[in-house]
Amino acid sequence: MRQKMRDNLGSKDTSGQQFHLKQDAGGIVDIEFLVQYGVLAWSHQYPELLAVTDNMRLLDAFAAADLLDPKDQHTLQQTYLSYRAETHRRALQNQNITLDSSEADTLGFRQMRNDVTRLWQQWLDN
Repeated sequence: MRQKMRDNLGSKDTSGQQFHLKQDAGGIVDIEFLVQYGVLAWSHQYPELLAVTDNMRLLDAFAAADLLDPKDQHTLQQTYLSYRAETHRRALQNQNITLDSSEADTLGFRQMRNDVTRLWQQWLDN
């Protein structure tokens, strides 16, 4: 399902020169999918995951239950906040949320994207 969303809603750039903040691999929606996957996978063992609904507190809950390394928790939270701040800034300036590689690099998003992709592979592609 996620791949279909990327194909239909993402940047459609196969060269890696563009990054759609929401829909491309390593973007906002990947973080949201990881969080929802965690809730679905672990809430039967850790009912405290059902006590909150927002991504930030769910990531806190994953770390508190030792389901997520605190460093990865911090990485996902900071990446999510950075991406969201940039999408909001761009919306207010009526700009596209697809960045070229130089913009992504300037904002530090290349490493963030790589981190999200790494965690996606650890959780979902094994």
